[in-house]
Amino acid sequence: MATAAKVVERALAQILVRQAEAPLEASEMSDAIDMMNAFFLMLDGGGLALGYTIVTSPSDEVTIPDSALMMAYTN
Repeated sequence: MATAAKVVERALAQILVRQAEAPLEASEMSDAIDMMNAFFLMLDGGGLALGYTIVTSPSDEVTIPDSALMMAYTN
């Protein structure tokens, strides 16, 4: 499993918002984690149960199958 920080960093790099060597500010990480939580709760509410558990810290594990991580990176 990946950490919340890893998912956020890869997602932002995927859409060319940041370069790998540029660290995120705490407020940016917090905003991204909030959006990730909202996205996966929306999927769960729509019937796509991935086993996602809300994360609150960049070091929290993202509890979705590894096969679903690409969805996290690109959405």
